[in-house]
Amino acid sequence: MAINIGGSVNPRWGEGRFAIVDERLTFPDESKGQLDKAISNLIEQAAEVLRSQGRLRALIRANQAVVEHLDLPTVLRTIVESAVELVDARYGALSVLGSDGGLEQFITVGMTPAEAVTIGAFPHGFRLFGALSDDSAPVYLEQLSTDPRTAGPTPDLPNMENFLGVPVRVRKELYGNLYLSSPGSGCFSAEDEQLVEALAATAGFAIDNARLYAETSRRQAWWEASAEITAALLSDGDEDSIDVLVRRVLAIADADLACVMLPTSDPDELIVDAVHGDDAATLRGRAISSVGSLAGCVLGSCQ
Repeated sequence: MAINIGGSVNPRWGEGRFAIVDERLTFPDESKGQLDKAISNLIEQAAEVLRSQGRLRALIRANQAVVEHLDLPTVLRTIVESAVELVDARYGALSVLGSDGGLEQFITVGMTPAEAVTIGAFPHGFRLFGALSDDSAPVYLEQLSTDPRTAGPTPDLPNMENFLGVPVRVRKELYGNLYLSSPGSGCFSAEDEQLVEALAATAGFAIDNARLYAETSRRQAWWEASAEITAALLSDGDEDSIDVLVRRVLAIADADLACVMLPTSDPDELIVDAVHGDDAATLRGRAISSVGSLAGCVLGSCQ
């Protein structure tokens, strides 16, 4: 910064000329470096805050997507899809455990139809899928192919190297496991694991709500069916109450076939009376052996 002033001085100040010597405003190099570093750190911290806020918003969206459904199959698939999107994974899967501890369902996202057929609906050979069932703790692997639990009768899996597995609990009971693989960043971070665990906790509530809703809907359907059957029994109409029973049970149970079988003079033979569903016309009035059948066991226990 330089200022030069010249000219006559006001007579009251005295005669003569004056000047201000040039002086340039500068910062020491060391102070300037520290300031640049502080500004750079501030920018990095602001960017990290924005990134964290973005991931939290993504988690909120994923939670909303999971809890907005009440149909259990839809909830389960939405859980996997939301988890895949949340951590930018290529593959995702959800294993649902049965009452015996075995695999009841296996829902996949990201695989081609051919890959899904190869892995099968119940990939028992891929022993890593059961690892979370042992200690109910998250499992993280940088190299999936080097883990000994991947060696089994289902080796034709897609190329999955980075692997993250998180348990899903419903009312503190292990319901299943959520698996993710091949993130876009190349590896899962500790933050990814925390986000997926948070989503899994929300998934547990969503699954519980869906099961309660399904149970309530089933009970209501049975009450309505009971009322309809009772009305048919008490009415003087021509409608067969047994036929009403079979038709309503078929719908409530979402079964392919429902029928009533009656005993005959032959203790080892049953005859199909009322029937609804697949091949109902060909089965009605048909004689069926009761030996070793579920219907025969039921009739035997009633005698």
